[in-house]
Amino acid sequence: MNHLENIPFTYEIADQKCMLELYKKDVSAYFIVNDTEFRNETSMKFLDKILEAVHLTADHNASIVSLRADQFVQIPNSHTSHPIQMVFFGIPSNQLRYQGKHQLHELIKSISAQFLFAKNLSDYQSDLDKKLLWKCLKEMFLL
Repeated sequence: MNHLENIPFTYEIADQKCMLELYKKDVSAYFIVNDTEFRNETSMKFLDKILEAVHLTADHNASIVSLRADQFVQIPNSHTSHPIQMVFFGIPSNQLRYQGKHQLHELIKSISAQFLFAKNLSDYQSDLDKKLLWKCLKEMFLL
């Protein structure tokens, strides 16, 4: 009989129903939106304009994902030829389990992914805010 009482480490088992895995074949860009914004028609029309501007199409080469407050995102660690791109609209970094420091509209690059944390879609009312978002999207999608 093996005794595991004095093992000097801990680990966390994620609640599977709260974990959202991001990976779809042939999709390289993910737009993650909080569930309140996802149900807002005006916000989703704005997101459609963003997708069009960066030459992406939902359910073809991009995916729009609704994320509830009790969910977190599991980042795929697939080794693709190029990193996947993820834009988080109104999603706090703790739902990503991201522990690094970041600011809104700051492009974060890793080996397998590029991240961009942005405001809620409905918060982009002024031209200045929209220009700031567009500048980051151009950098991310090499436009």
